[in-house]
Amino acid sequence: VNKFGSDVEWKNKSIKVNGNTYRKDADTVPCRRYRDYRLDYNKNPNNYVGGIIIIPDHGNSIINYPEQHIENGRIKNSNTNGYYKKFVRIMKNMRYSMEDSYYSTYKVAASNVSSFLLESLLWNIEDQWYIDNGSKYRKVYTFNLIVQLLRANKGNFKSYKEANGIKPLCEDENTYNNLCIFIDLLSSYYEFE
Repeated sequence: VNKFGSDVEWKNKSIKVNGNTYRKDADTVPCRRYRDYRLDYNKNPNNYVGGIIIIPDHGNSIINYPEQHIENGRIKNSNTNGYYKKFVRIMKNMRYSMEDSYYSTYKVAASNVSSFLLESLLWNIEDQWYIDNGSKYRKVYTFNLIVQLLRANKGNFKSYKEANGIKPLCEDENTYNNLCIFIDLLSSYYEFE
C-alpha cells in the first residue's frame, strides 16, 4: 500500500498489484520456504526436498515445489525440441476457448481444471509423442495424437505426478473425474473447432 497505493488488492492467496500505463498487472504470492524430510531416514538436517508453503486466509495450506517444476519443464522442453511448451500453450488456449464457449458443458468442464493441472498432465506424456511424426501438418496431427493418447490412458492419471515430479497429479477423486471429463470433451470440442 505504501508503494502502490490503491492499486493493491488483497486476495486469499495473493496480493494483486493492478497495472497502469507503465506497469503490468502482477500477482505476488507471499510464501515461506518449506522442507520435506519424508525421505530422510538418517535424520540428516541437510537431506530434504525444498519447496514453498502458502498459507491462505481461508482454506488449507498449500505446499508446492516451483524450483523442481521449472527445472523439469526445461528438461522436458529440451528433450522434445521445444514442443512440450508449445503443446502446453495449445492445450491452455483450447481450455480458454472452451470456457468462452456458448455450450455450458464445455464451459463447466474447462472451468473445473486449472492451467497448472493441464501443464502437469502433458508433462507425464513420454517425450517421443512430441517428436516429429512426419506430417506436414505436424502440430495439428501431434496434438490430436496426444489428446487421443490421454483419452486412452485416463485410468493412469491417478499414477501421474505434477510437473514438479513430487506431488500426485490427482490428489482426490474430484480432480481425477474433472480431468477425465475435460479430456473427453476436449476431444469432441477439438474436432468441432
